[in-house]
Amino acid sequence: MLICLSLTLPKEEACAVATKSNQNQVDLFFHYQSLLHKATTSQGLEELSPDHVALLLLIGSHWHDGEALSVRQLMQMREVASPATIHKRLHQLKDAELVSFEESATDTRKRMITPTKRALGYFSAASKAMTQAVKAAS
Repeated sequence: MLICLSLTLPKEEACAVATKSNQNQVDLFFHYQSLLHKATTSQGLEELSPDHVALLLLIGSHWHDGEALSVRQLMQMREVASPATIHKRLHQLKDAELVSFEESATDTRKRMITPTKRALGYFSAASKAMTQAVKAAS
C-alpha cells in the first residue's frame, strides 16, 4: 500500500512523484540483480543457493573486518541456521573451493574460515556489478 502525503502538491501529483521515484529504485534494484546474476554465472557459481551466498558473505564480511570466524564461532550462530545446516553448507562452500580452513595463529586447535581466491573473485565481480548499476542510475 502506498500512502502519499504532501503539504504542497495535490494528492494525485504527490502519488505520481512517489510512484515514479519508487519505480526508478525498483528498476535499479532489478538491474543490479541482473548484473549480479551475470557476475555469479561468469564466476561459475550458479549452483550456489541464496543461503550459500548469505553464508559466504557472512564469512567474507568477518574476514574483511580482520576478525575471521572460527568453525566453532560460526556453528554457534543459531540465528544463521542450525549447527547441522551450517556444517553442511560450510562443507559445500569448501567443496566449491570458496572457503578454506586455516589453523589459528594463536591456537592450533582452532580452524579459522577464510575466503579463497575464488570467493574473492566473486566479491570483486559483485562489486563491479554494483558499480555498473550505480553508473546506470546516474
